Amino acid sequence: MACRLEEIPKPGDWVEYKILNKSVLVVRTKTTVKAFHNSCRHRGGQFASGHGNCEKTGFVCPLHGWRWNMEGENTFVF
Repeated sequence: MACRLEEIPKPGDWVEYKILNKSVLVVRTKTTVKAFHNSCRHRGGQFASGHGNCEKTGFVCPLHGWRWNMEGENTFVF
């Protein structure tokens, strides 16, 4: 179990789940709950920590600005 559904009640809500040295983002989408590695596919930079909402901004790589939406789709490459 990575989180309780009460922690991510609205679409776009996310929470970070840590296990050992790994980090996963658990995200509520419009239809389901998804989990993603908390690292950019380009250079491995961590997207986020803690919790928040990504419905409007998605997840942005702090190194190069690549962006993914809450469905896990790459939406911007700089």
